[in-house]
Amino acid sequence: MSKAESKVTAKEPMHVIYCGSSLRDGTLHRYALFTDGIPQHLSKHIEACPAIKKMFVPVEKLSQAE
Repeated sequence: MSKAESKVTAKEPMHVIYCGSSLRDGTLHRYALFTDGIPQHLSKHIEACPAIKKMFVPVEKLSQAE
């Protein structure tokens, strides 16, 4: 195995924050912070309303999104 093959590139976790309205069923609250991107358990909500996905922004861009 060469050095290039043994070198593992560590991917930085994507910290995102949800800046939309809280969902009525309580599964997602405004300003919820996620440390590894959009969680999989929200996929049914995103399929039903694709605009929800646009409400997840990188933490450092929250003020721009607001």
